[in-house]
Amino acid sequence: MPAWEQRKLGEIVSIGAGAPPSAFSAGNFLYVKVDDLNESSHFQFDSAQRVDANTAVKPIRKGSIIFAKRGAAILGNKVRVLGKTAYIDTNMMALEPRGVDADFLWLFINQTGLYRIADTSTIPQINNKHIEPYPVDIPNMAEQQAIGTFFSRLDDLITLHQRKRLSIRQRSPVWS
Repeated sequence: MPAWEQRKLGEIVSIGAGAPPSAFSAGNFLYVKVDDLNESSHFQFDSAQRVDANTAVKPIRKGSIIFAKRGAAILGNKVRVLGKTAYIDTNMMALEPRGVDADFLWLFINQTGLYRIADTSTIPQINNKHIEPYPVDIPNMAEQQAIGTFFSRLDDLITLHQRKRLSIRQRSPVWS
């Protein structure tokens, strides 16, 4: 089996940026803001706001990795895979995988924590200059997909059990 190869993150992703809400009118496309990341754990399928398509703003493609790029939210390491094509707020960044499995990339970023490379002088922030040189160890595509699928299923199983546990707690009487 071939060894893992170290690449720079900027070589295996296209970096996407967001646009302010004022650039849009109400519509049907997801418009994801940092607060929306609190409502998911792996895939981002929904948002509190919907907007119309805007030809001046490039939508972020399904499968892209999205995360906060400034403020204290960076330290929370809320990294998600976009479950639908959407627009994102200016306080967010997107990494569109090129030749790398999205689930594998999400796992790597989620585990290593982009907050470790953020500028933390006054307000934490991550920019292209932090993303592009960031080293990533990647195996061949078949191994990436196997690793990504395994941890995706594990994440789904954990979420299912957490929901079951919450449901049982809500139905059970509380004894003092």
